Amino acid sequence: METMKIIMSRILDTDYSLKRKLVSRNSKNCYLSTSLSTCNTSRKDGLFVCKDSQRSQSYQVLLSHLDEIIINNGCFYELGFHQYPNSFYPKGLKYIFQVKQEPHLTYIYAMSNVLLKKELILQPDKAELICKYTLLESSNEIDLVIKPFLAFRNIFSLNKASAKDFKVAFSNNGLSVSESKDYPELFFHFSKKIIFTETSDWYYNFEYLEDKLTSSECKEDLFMPGQMLVSLKENETFSISIGLEKWQEVQKNMYSFEYKENKQFYRQNVNS
Repeated sequence: METMKIIMSRILDTDYSLKRKLVSRNSKNCYLSTSLSTCNTSRKDGLFVCKDSQRSQSYQVLLSHLDEIIINNGCFYELGFHQYPNSFYPKGLKYIFQVKQEPHLTYIYAMSNVLLKKELILQPDKAELICKYTLLESSNEIDLVIKPFLAFRNIFSLNKASAKDFKVAFSNNGLSVSESKDYPELFFHFSKKIIFTETSDWYYNFEYLEDKLTSSECKEDLFMPGQMLVSLKENETFSISIGLEKWQEVQKNMYSFEYKENKQFYRQNVNS
């Protein structure tokens, strides 16, 4: 992780938090890049960006974002933070309580009586990102909804919904997403049983501040294959492995999931 000094008292200042970039790289031509606010500010940003020499000589943004929603006693807390034309949505920046850069990028979110830790661990010698959630404090069990936003493009281009045709495949111990032979298949594996609801939605008009300042092209659409739901108790941990390895090559402690077709437990679309 490329470290920098963080002034937590200024985290709610978007002019401050949008302009500070957090970057992690590994030996397998993969990197993670986003702003302190968690809002991507450049087309080159993403949580899992890799170079597959068999398909392209440039880096490819596969996973752009992971958005979370905490459901606690009927209340919904959306932790995502994105820039759209003339607005930011959701408002998850206000829940960031602490950010750590070592030994890996870690966010701690605080809301009501809930304290949630999110760790983003780019494996040093594998094309794999581990996203680990730990419920540090809570007076009761919570539901955690996770929404992956996918790009599947090179770092110099931008997406339009009509130009992509994603395919989602399922197995007993994970799911995978593919778009075409030009991009590698992306695999998701889970550390405990989840409920997955397939939605195959497009979210429109994500805006990138750095590109807006230097180019007329600064907006793109991102694909969300579905929503993952897991229940957590205090001190319980849940991990997602996201990478290029196939199911049979993944550790045996990754478990199966329950698949729900067209029964959405939560959905919020933004069309700006």
